[in-house]
Amino acid sequence: MATERDLSDVIQSWATAPEISARSVLVTIIGDTLVPIRSSLWMSQMLRLSEVFGFSDRLVRTSMNRLVAEAWLTTERIGRQSKYHLTELALTESTRASDRIYGTDDVDWMGEWVLLFLPRTLKAAESSKLAEHLGWNGFVRIGADVLASPGTKAESARELMALVAPDLRPAIATATFTELAALVEDGFFIAESDADEMATAYDDFVAGYGPLVGKAAKSTSIEAFGLRTMVVHDLRRIRLRWPELPTQAQPADWPGAAAATIATKIYEATVSRSAPWLSEVFERAYPSVFPDRFTASNDGHDRRTRV
Repeated sequence: MATERDLSDVIQSWATAPEISARSVLVTIIGDTLVPIRSSLWMSQMLRLSEVFGFSDRLVRTSMNRLVAEAWLTTERIGRQSKYHLTELALTESTRASDRIYGTDDVDWMGEWVLLFLPRTLKAAESSKLAEHLGWNGFVRIGADVLASPGTKAESARELMALVAPDLRPAIATATFTELAALVEDGFFIAESDADEMATAYDDFVAGYGPLVGKAAKSTSIEAFGLRTMVVHDLRRIRLRWPELPTQAQPADWPGAAAATIATKIYEATVSRSAPWLSEVFERAYPSVFPDRFTASNDGHDRRTRV
C-alpha cells in the first residue's frame, strides 16, 4: 500500500490481491455496513457497494448465491429485482464476530470458561470443520473433542450450536483453570507457532495501514467506505483466525495493540466520511458514528436493527 498512490488505486490494488475473496469481502460489507441498520438489501445496492472494489456484476451475483447456499442469505424476487435477507445464522454470527472485531481486551473477566464437548461419534473431518467454525466464534480447541471459550456464556454456546449443527447435542459445562499463567506460558491455549504467525499478521497490518491514517481524514465518501471495509476485513481475518483470549490469558508479549490503535483512527474517520454516500445507497440516514465499536463499551449485547 504505497502512500504516494491515490486512495482509490490503493483500494483497487487491495481488492485484486490473490488472498482477497469477493465472497469474503461481501461478508465484511454485510457485517460492517448493513447489519447496524437493517437485515436485508437489494441486489442493486450490493452491486453499487461492490463497484468500489472493482468486482464485476457476475462475480457479485455468484458470491451472493454462494451465501444463499451457505444459509447466510435468503432471496426473493420482487418484480424485476432481487432482495436478499440475512438469516438468523448470519445475524447471530455477524453480531458475535463484531464483538471480537471491534471489541477491546478491557473487560471484566472473572476467570470462567465455557467448555464444549463434541460427540465422540463425529468423524475427524466433521470435528475439525466444526472446530474451525467455532473458532471463528471465539472457541479454542484444547483437546480432540473439547473446545473452550472465555468470552461465551453457556446459554450462548448452546444457541450457537443449535444454529451451526442442529442435529448435534454436545455436552456444555463451565469451569475455571488453576495455574492459568503457567498454562498460558506453556502455550496451552495458543501454540507458539500460531502466536508468531499472528504477530507477523499484525506487523503487516500496521505496516500497510499506518501510512493511510492521514489519508483517511481526507478521503472522499466513496473512498472512505472502501478503506473502512478494507480495515475491518483485514482485522477480521486476524482476530477471527486465532482464539479469543482475555488479557489475563494472553502471553506477556501478545501483539495487536498498535494495530487496534491504527484501526480505531481509520475507522472513526472513515465512518463519518462514508455516511453521506451510504445514506444515498440505502436511501435512509446512515449513522456517522458507532460508539460501540473499538471501545470497551462493546459488551456483546445484541444491538441489531431489523428493518
